[in-house]
Amino acid sequence: MRYQYKNMDQDKCLTLSQFQVLFIIKDFGLCNMSCLSEAIEVSKGTMTSMLNKLVEEGYVERSTSPKDRRNVYVSLTPKGDDKVNYMKEKLLKAIVETLSQLEENQKEEIDKGLETLGIAFKVKRS
Repeated sequence: MRYQYKNMDQDKCLTLSQFQVLFIIKDFGLCNMSCLSEAIEVSKGTMTSMLNKLVEEGYVERSTSPKDRRNVYVSLTPKGDDKVNYMKEKLLKAIVETLSQLEENQKEEIDKGLETLGIAFKVKRS
């Protein structure tokens, strides 16, 4: 993903880690700092710095729990949701373009490898 991100024709205003945070928030919906920190394996302090930039840029919004104001939750704004959708589309196009240049036997090898990975992850979850 890092290679595709660096080679995408887009504004470089966000780091790859910040994009990962946006993707995770999109998948989780409303989530807290601990959840995000664990998901990308950074400290809560580092996560706070990343989120500050995302909030400033209007991609993410913070909210507090009415039951306990110490709990801070984050969610995507419409701008953040649009950015994630845009980036997913660009990443998929880049992957499709790369795969279209491969020989048929190479594509079959990749398909077999992905099937093996899928099986391995299913076994690991069990």
